[in-house]
Amino acid sequence: MGSHRARERGVALRWVPVLAATLTVIGLGLVVSRFHGPRPVLADPSTSSAAARLQAGTGVSSTAGLPSTPAAPSRSARPATPSPCRANTDPQRIIVSIRQQHAWMCAGARQAMDSAVTTGASADGSGTPIGTWHIETKQTNTTLTVLTGEAYHVDYWMPYDGNVYGLHDSSWQTFPYGSQQYRTAGSHGCVHLPLDAMRWLYGWARVGATVTIQS
Repeated sequence: MGSHRARERGVALRWVPVLAATLTVIGLGLVVSRFHGPRPVLADPSTSSAAARLQAGTGVSSTAGLPSTPAAPSRSARPATPSPCRANTDPQRIIVSIRQQHAWMCAGARQAMDSAVTTGASADGSGTPIGTWHIETKQTNTTLTVLTGEAYHVDYWMPYDGNVYGLHDSSWQTFPYGSQQYRTAGSHGCVHLPLDAMRWLYGWARVGATVTIQS
């Protein structure tokens, strides 16, 4: 019995140095942590390193590794050109700019619609005359014949200068409306509009509406 207790005391004494060393290490660790300040807060594992640096105030602006956000569409710094309708006093006026190859449909000072157009081929002397006229009539599904004898079927025809010049669609045109190609491949003097725009114009404009062709 006495020998058994002696062995237990021997085992307990054998662990004393180990416990003392462990307590010493823990004590030193506490001292060091107090000296170096509080433990850093670790970033959430779900946060990328770039985002963590931004949250920590390091000034990193890169978003590498973060989900990309679609860029906002770029906008021109040039201010939008005011509508020419703003000075109009007629109930209905169609303003065509040869230089811009564009038309504006005005209801008083309000712009009702606008569209790219194609005017006369000025390079061969078929330029669209400049001036102010009025819509004389409105026709659908008609054939226009030019001085050369060529005939063109149009869905909508609105002459404003006798039966010589007018506004109409042009299904045979192969280059974009609004293009500067009008100089060499434009109309015989009329104003061409895309079919959808001409359909709208035909329904909107009344006989007698003002047509102004500008340079």
